[in-house]
This record gives sequence, structure tokens and C-alpha cells, in this order.
Amino acid sequence: MTKFTPTETIQLDEVKRRIKEFKNGDKNATGIFLGYPSEVKSLVEKGILKPSYRETKRVLNWYDLTENGKNYV
Repeated sequence: MTKFTPTETIQLDEVKRRIKEFKNGDKNATGIFLGYPSEVKSLVEKGILKPSYRETKRVLNWYDLTENGKNYV
């Protein structure tokens, strides 16, 4: 099991909330998390999130769950 930092835990809780509130519980939906690349860098490296589209530095980007992320959430 992957260990997460307190910041990552907060972000993953937000991902879970957005899936429940806005995506009707659909983990396969696109645009699950909105954040800066520097915010989610560690979750992308751990294979939990991936960019929905081409990632642009220093601006908000949409992120989706990877297969590993779907299993975690």
C-alpha cells in the first residue's frame, strides 16, 4: 500500500468528494480534479492521477484517475 503525505491525503479526499458530488460516483469520469501541476506532481509520480489533456505549467489543469487511482479511491 502506498503511503501518502498529509497534503496528498487532503487532495485525495477532495477527489473522493468531487466524484461523489459532481460525477455521481463514476470513477471513470473525466475532469475529476482541478489543480496546478506543482500541486499534484507527487500524485502523478505515484500513478494516482494523470492529466486529462496536455499539461500546461503554472495554470490550472484537469486531472483524471489512473487505474491505480481508481483502485485506491
